[in-house]
Amino acid sequence: IAKARELYKKAVELDPNYAYAWSYLGWTYWIDGVYYSGYYARKKSFGSASEMAEKALSADVKSSDAYALLSGVNLSQQKYEEAVAAGEKTIDLDPNSSENHAIVAITMQNVGKFEEAIALLKQAMRLDPYYPDWYLYRLGACYRMIGRYEESANAHEEQVRRIRESGGAAPWDRL
Repeated sequence: IAKARELYKKAVELDPNYAYAWSYLGWTYWIDGVYYSGYYARKKSFGSASEMAEKALSADVKSSDAYALLSGVNLSQQKYEEAVAAGEKTIDLDPNSSENHAIVAITMQNVGKFEEAIALLKQAMRLDPYYPDWYLYRLGACYRMIGRYEESANAHEEQVRRIRESGGAAPWDRL
């Protein structure tokens, strides 16, 4: 994350109108906020991520990546309506982004819109047939929440199979 942040900072120094770099610089702060920060540092990290999203939108008002970031930031700050609105905007602006569909699916999952999350995840998988394994984790979790246990198990089994086939180890394999 530190190296990515350094490179994205360099990119926006070279081109202050590079919306993509502003957005992904923001994701480095979001990641800090979600995974590495205590409460007060988390607020600062999310504030920085939000600021980067605004800079991206200043550079390009139609930056779907900036709206995806805003969706993630708002979700993390429990601003659910804003998270959903930003998520819907990112899909409207770039209906072919697998990653943004998956990000919005997380928002929908967290606000209890499991059917919508499932549809978004399935679309993400269609858009990118080489999608990351975490899509399956989220899909399985959504199925479980609406009582579709067999489909949940199938998604999780597929995730484990893919992890093992790629030479990785599922977390429980390391115990």
